[in-house]
Amino acid sequence: MRFPKRVFIALTAFPLISAGCSLLADNTFTDDPTDGFPSVLTKEKWVDDEGWSEFTPSEEAYLIYISESGDDDTGQVYLPGDDEIGEDPLNPVGTIYPFATYDAASEVARENYGDWILFKRGEEFTASLAPISGLSTDYPALIAAYGSSGVRPIISPVVNDSDDTDKIEYSSCVSLFCRRGRDCINSVILNLDFYNSAKDPDLGDPENTSSGGMGIMALGEGSEEGTIQNILLEGCRFRYFDNNTIQKLSDGVIENFIIKRCQILDNYKYTTDNGHSQGLYCSYIDGLFLIENVFDHNGWLNQASSTEDLLGEGTMFNHNTYFTDCSNVEFYHNISLRPSSIHHKFTAQNGEASATNIEMNRNILVDGEVGISLGGNDSTPYRFKDILVYGNLVTEQGRTRPTNRYLGWGIDVQDWDGGYVLNNLVVNFYDQGDNNNNYGFSLTGGFRDVIVKNNKVWDVYGTALHLYDRDGDYRENNAITYNYLQGGLSDKSWVKMMSVYDLTGVSFCHNSYSYDGGDEPFRYDDEYCTFKEWTELSEDRLSEMSTEDFFDSDRTIALYNSTMAGGEESIDDFIDGCRAQSPYDWNEAYEAGNILSWFNE
Repeated sequence: MRFPKRVFIALTAFPLISAGCSLLADNTFTDDPTDGFPSVLTKEKWVDDEGWSEFTPSEEAYLIYISESGDDDTGQVYLPGDDEIGEDPLNPVGTIYPFATYDAASEVARENYGDWILFKRGEEFTASLAPISGLSTDYPALIAAYGSSGVRPIISPVVNDSDDTDKIEYSSCVSLFCRRGRDCINSVILNLDFYNSAKDPDLGDPENTSSGGMGIMALGEGSEEGTIQNILLEGCRFRYFDNNTIQKLSDGVIENFIIKRCQILDNYKYTTDNGHSQGLYCSYIDGLFLIENVFDHNGWLNQASSTEDLLGEGTMFNHNTYFTDCSNVEFYHNISLRPSSIHHKFTAQNGEASATNIEMNRNILVDGEVGISLGGNDSTPYRFKDILVYGNLVTEQGRTRPTNRYLGWGIDVQDWDGGYVLNNLVVNFYDQGDNNNNYGFSLTGGFRDVIVKNNKVWDVYGTALHLYDRDGDYRENNAITYNYLQGGLSDKSWVKMMSVYDLTGVSFCHNSYSYDGGDEPFRYDDEYCTFKEWTELSEDRLSEMSTEDFFDSDRTIALYNSTMAGGEESIDDFIDGCRAQSPYDWNEAYEAGNILSWFNE
């Protein structure tokens, strides 16, 4: 196994972008700028031809099996060369004697040896996993599944001891609580299904539960100790928890944490008094990779009601992912569906460059309130340094409305210091009648050295581009160029230029604008204006009004599902297909890369 330290593209060496964008007049920057850089997706020896990780135990690694039919008194420990094991430890050829519980099995596992603990596929267990350190990156400690069933083992959380008999509280299913001498380095969890059935409204009694626990709780705390490093979660599913959390505390260390081909689904909290709920919450991490995961329906159980209190109502504070002051973060080919509010939210609240090197690279975001938000919660200029938002699809915003609000926002840029917004599709939002608080892109606050290029905005039923200058912000060396922007409603301005002072620091050129709702589609400083007036005000000399269809609006998620995935022409059926992905039943039609290729044909 190899956990490379990600090398991120430098975004700070910009040419000057003044004088009508003359230095950007060519259209050469259309290829993926991350090509050629090291990636965890590289076909290394630990990745098979279908993209799944493969591992070989060291000669001295313990192989420890767990089964419902096992016995903690008679469970045995095996070595890779034993006759009962054969060539593949995940499919032993002879009779083995498993343990019955994780607690008993974990007692014989050794730190720093690369031992394996294996749950039997198709069976159900109650456990709180505490991963240990492995021997090396080549021989990590492994918690995984064995056997021939096509179903992942189900791991349910342990009930915590409590004096309150009216409430049930659950532990975390995966607990990396590293401090006071305990580290977790070079550790892998594969192909397990973590599930709190008590919060499943079809099965449990959620009114009797005060805390649904966490699927993942990774906390690194300490100075020289308390390190979480080189961790891989792959092929796992997390359902019906309060949160999944990866968080550095105090002077701890969390680095090179990979979540790959997992599903994080249906997280919610019972009431807002119990705090907020995210699909995945991360803070102060250096090196996190999210690859080909599915996030769906996190932060809410029921749509918010204005007339009664409902269990697990959607709120504006709950999201599919939430990142605070993190650096070296890469999202690649993930699918995000139906968050309570924001698909992927990033904040930076410790001054300039408190969040650095973030890549949102070719992801799919379907049905939410806000797509990608790199800003918010603060107003300090230049908080986000070296950002790439490349090749993402944001679509069907405003469909479900969990918070009962009317809005659909695409990509939000606030207070960046160097960044690219390139080749994104923001298309096919929901028409929400007279309450269309919709836009494709928004650039807000104090930002510099930001290029917005080669993006398409189509049918967002509102504002294609929103540029807002807070009082006192300073902007320089930014360009908005070679974009295709279409307005959505005849009675709304679609390029809002709400700069408090002027357009200093932002150049427009080579954009194509499409609008058929009237003669004054632009708004500058609260005044509506014609295209000619806009070009004079903004010095946008090389752009044009166009009647061309920049995007085929018939290309929808529902149509993709029926024509390419063999399902119904339905967004709900598409969602079901994404949620059904499994390491033992993987459908390439629901890979983000294939979906994006179809949308960009």
